[in-house]
Amino acid sequence: MRTAAALLFLAALTAPALADSYTNARFGYTLTYPGGLFAPQPESDNGDGRHFTALHGGADLAVWGGYNANDQSASDIAEVAASNCLPAPQPYRLVKPTVVVVSCRAADGVVYHKTYIRADVLTTFELTYPASERARWDAVVGKLALTPAK
Repeated sequence: MRTAAALLFLAALTAPALADSYTNARFGYTLTYPGGLFAPQPESDNGDGRHFTALHGGADLAVWGGYNANDQSASDIAEVAASNCLPAPQPYRLVKPTVVVVSCRAADGVVYHKTYIRADVLTTFELTYPASERARWDAVVGKLALTPAK
């Protein structure tokens, strides 16, 4: 049974399947993700984003937007994103004025966090998954695309 699920997952990654997408009306962003891998959950009550649960495996994908009410810098955002990372190995960080990426091992698995900074709006997606499924989900990270509000 486990082998069948793994084969279905690999087929979804390699097949020329159409991508699925979620567009957020409140903050004007779109998340594009590989089709057939996630089940979208209801949009949050305040309309800022939603969660997606893996159809196979233990991954969780979340996307949200928000106003930068605390005037966080890119460095501030990276620090918050890395706050749950294990100290070793060191988290991967990319910190630029308009984008922050943090990838690391955490107590409950692997976290990949990406935030776009546009004026006073922050748009973020975060993929978390068990460390035992790293090979499976690392391939998905590169297929996630967030088009932030302009």
